[in-house]
Amino acid sequence: MKRLSIIIVTYNSEKDIFDCISSIKQWSDIPFDELELIIVDNNSRNTDSIFEQLRLLYGNDIVLVKNTHNGGYGQGNNMGIRRATAPVILIMNPDVRMMEPVFKTALDAFDHWKDLSIYGMKQMLSATVPSSNSFGCAYTVNGYLQTFMTSLGNRYDRYIPRYMHFSGACFFIRKEMFEQAGLFDETIFMYGEEEDIHYRMRKKGFAHMVYNPRLHYIHLTKEREPNLAYEIKLLDVAIAQSRKKGCTERRIIKNRLENNTILLLREKLLVWKGKERQETTAPARRFQERNQATPQTSRLTPYIKIHFFTTMEKTKIIYIDPQSMRNLSIYDYGVLSELQGDVTYICSKYYDHLPLPQHIHQKKIFSYNQCHSNVTKLLSYLWSYFMIFFHIMHHRPDIIHVQWFRVPQFDYTFYRLVKALFNVRLVFTAHNILPHNTGETYFSIYNKTYQLFDRIIVHTAVTKEELVKKFKLPSEKIQVIPHGLLHMAYNEETYKNSEHEYEQRYATKGKMVFTSLGEQSAYKGIDLLSQVWEESPELCENENLRLLIIGKQSGISLDSIKNISNVVVEDRKISNEEFVYLLRHTDVYLLPYRLISQSGALLTALNERTPVLVSDIGGLTDPLKIAEVGWSVKSNDYNALKHMLIHLSTHPNEVAKIKNDVNAWNTIANEYGWENISKATMETYHHLF
Repeated sequence: MKRLSIIIVTYNSEKDIFDCISSIKQWSDIPFDELELIIVDNNSRNTDSIFEQLRLLYGNDIVLVKNTHNGGYGQGNNMGIRRATAPVILIMNPDVRMMEPVFKTALDAFDHWKDLSIYGMKQMLSATVPSSNSFGCAYTVNGYLQTFMTSLGNRYDRYIPRYMHFSGACFFIRKEMFEQAGLFDETIFMYGEEEDIHYRMRKKGFAHMVYNPRLHYIHLTKEREPNLAYEIKLLDVAIAQSRKKGCTERRIIKNRLENNTILLLREKLLVWKGKERQETTAPARRFQERNQATPQTSRLTPYIKIHFFTTMEKTKIIYIDPQSMRNLSIYDYGVLSELQGDVTYICSKYYDHLPLPQHIHQKKIFSYNQCHSNVTKLLSYLWSYFMIFFHIMHHRPDIIHVQWFRVPQFDYTFYRLVKALFNVRLVFTAHNILPHNTGETYFSIYNKTYQLFDRIIVHTAVTKEELVKKFKLPSEKIQVIPHGLLHMAYNEETYKNSEHEYEQRYATKGKMVFTSLGEQSAYKGIDLLSQVWEESPELCENENLRLLIIGKQSGISLDSIKNISNVVVEDRKISNEEFVYLLRHTDVYLLPYRLISQSGALLTALNERTPVLVSDIGGLTDPLKIAEVGWSVKSNDYNALKHMLIHLSTHPNEVAKIKNDVNAWNTIANEYGWENISKATMETYHHLF
């Protein structure tokens, strides 16, 4: 019987995980058959290689779990906890090292106190240097008091369970209680999960928490230096958690500012005492050396580029996508695959597609999309562009290609400054003419932005015509390059293991299946689809049909059709495996959009060779002009949508004919292949010179 399950979540942690496991083996003071070691990898770039080495070293002594996407630290741990069989869990970072026997003492404590929920130990930076982060104080405590309590508590090993939470790097927790409290909150991607666990465990009545300063572990991290990006993450987590506790954002922000004020005063005091830190980070050191070596006049002299190159191999390109996750990361991978020259890809820290070709320099900078409040999202976004500015200043690119604007007024100002300072060519891909669901709110700023950029790439001829007409842009400034087919990455093993579950949940066997997946909102026409289905007996009373609307609802409610027997509505995000399964078991994929230029969902469905029903808007009908792979209806037309759905439901042979037309699908694959799209993008760059 297992007494202890150790969960370690890895993400590109090959430098740490082997030593971490070795230290567990070395210092384990319980029989190894009582220990369960579970490694969850959050979709690292070389997961298979790491797992192969671990299997060779440890065989069946460890459980290896491969996550299909990086869902965050909490989501990865939850996967491991659900696989665990022991009553006590040890959550452990891969950069933790055991330095003495601790397991038996901790397990004896759980056996002795049946109400013990969490058990913490003293954190060390090395075998002799203690850390000041064994535990921390709750965000809701006054900022000044919070800092002093945490500092003095760690120094003198005075732990107050009501106000203090253990470091998330290494702590024991009773599995049954943790499950009742809801495990990790998966909306917290990383940082601050300890505070949330502490709060929810206490709220459930599991308030008996013990700190043992005589047990030690090493966490291979230096004391944290003042860091704006890190503070933004902590502030975001604190604001998100404040909502659960009924605290105001104002109070939490005030506490964090007070906390940071004390930390800054402490740093100044250390400097005054002559104890300033000796280490300077490598980026700061390079910046200092560059400033010392460069004459003041040259830094103030405007930079003028003279282009003496005959091939694009010498061109420096920076490709920027703040939103590079899910379908957008697949899109970026396709465009970048054939680009030549010195290419830097600046993307999200949570990029989740395949590793890029070796000649592409990837810099993961953006993290705003995992923030919970608008304040911290904005701060994080601005901080990312601050770093990008220095990258541009250092590398002096010839071309900057931007995919999305998230703060249009700021984005316009930033690129106007960059263009003026560095004489760089600017390219923008207009996936939509204006942001969704904003009307004409951003017309003025987008007008100025479109005038500023040297080339605009759009995916359809219709979008080009709209840009020329609406913004009075010269036609030659706009390049039409189709959006490629989107091949959604998924884990084959997870897919196969989940097929039976999906089959039971959706009951599609023997039915004609109509499906809409992903975010469900008004601009996609899902409310109209819902109304048509509910009010048409030929649809809602036909048990040979199945309507699946699966995805997070945004600004609409689908409660009115939830109880219809042939409809399944689920208001949640779905995994890649489930998305692919549903597409493969769909007869007609529905895209009754009211407003769109081009749809990633359409191109994902076409990649899986699933027939589509689209509105005659934007570029949705373009594939139907190339090959007969679906049907179109007038946008936002109740009767047109109703008649087409009824027609298809009564003509299954027509649907089957399209679904099985190999020649038509091969034509689509050739037309929307990424190799041609990437080369067309490169040609667009070439024409700028």
